[in-house]
Amino acid sequence: MTITTAKYAPRIERKRGRTDGLRITGALLALGYAALLVYTIGGTVISLLSGKGAQSLLARTFAVRGLGDALLNSVIILVTAVPLALLVATLFAWLNERTDASLGWVSRLLPLVPFLLPPIALAIGWMFLGSSSAGYLNSIARSVQQALGLPQTPIFEIGSWPGLVFVYTLHLVPFAYLIIAAALRNVDGSQEESSRMSGARVIRTLFRVYIPAIAPAIASAALLCVVTSFALYSVPSIIGVRARIRVLPVVIIELVRGTYPPQLDVAVVLSVLIALVVATMFWLERRISRRGRHAVLGGKGARPSPVRLGAWKWPARCTVLLYLLLSAVLPVIALLLVSLSRSGHRRSRGAS
Repeated sequence: MTITTAKYAPRIERKRGRTDGLRITGALLALGYAALLVYTIGGTVISLLSGKGAQSLLARTFAVRGLGDALLNSVIILVTAVPLALLVATLFAWLNERTDASLGWVSRLLPLVPFLLPPIALAIGWMFLGSSSAGYLNSIARSVQQALGLPQTPIFEIGSWPGLVFVYTLHLVPFAYLIIAAALRNVDGSQEESSRMSGARVIRTLFRVYIPAIAPAIASAALLCVVTSFALYSVPSIIGVRARIRVLPVVIIELVRGTYPPQLDVAVVLSVLIALVVATMFWLERRISRRGRHAVLGGKGARPSPVRLGAWKWPARCTVLLYLLLSAVLPVIALLLVSLSRSGHRRSRGAS
């Protein structure tokens, strides 16, 4: 026993040393990042509090062209895309965790595949797909309309309010799905069995058992989607600009890169506004998450048998596959076609 202890003691010390080194490195990086934030934001706060400079800076900030419209557009996106993303994510989580439409680990991973595609690639891909002038989907639709003798009109314009909300929703679903699926996985199944034995139907069980149980998780997912969408730049800068819909992050970048001289101080003031909203959302999310840890239904029992969807099983599976097609497969195919085709530069000009 003495020999074994002496043999493995140095290894334990080495592991502890490596862990301490990682912690020190992480702490130094966090301090450096915090110093940059304090230097950037602190300078603006000091200028805001310094008498005449504060009034001048605030006046210039509120005088930014289209600031009110950008704030209103940001709010409209939040109240439309976030509820849609929560609805889709909750449906997918329930199908994959509690019904016989699940394909095991494959179904659990499918809604997360869009995480592998950056939002800028998603936006550009849908510009090539849904542009009214040169989009692939509209080109196919015009060919079908011509073959049927119908008027050739575009079926979809991505550069519009519906198109912008559509792409926002595609981007936000995986964020909400991660939280809601984990909550559904941990709900005690005895409540579901009791609901079934009492004769309740599937929809009634969903709204009387599952939704109240995962309400804290849905609230956390909603706050995370609000933070993500409020600070997102790539999607509105590509699709929103075509639709002439400006949001707050686009206005900030225009102040830095689209004006001369750059209005850095005004951009920082607006960035502080976004930072305050994001910090408030994270604070609320943490409070809701802590409360949600105590809102557990029952104890740890046997997992109930999955809900049998009958004839709706394959349509449910096709719905998940359709989301994967819209959020990852089609945009990637469009990007590949444009990059590999000789007429890709003409199509990219027509989509812009």
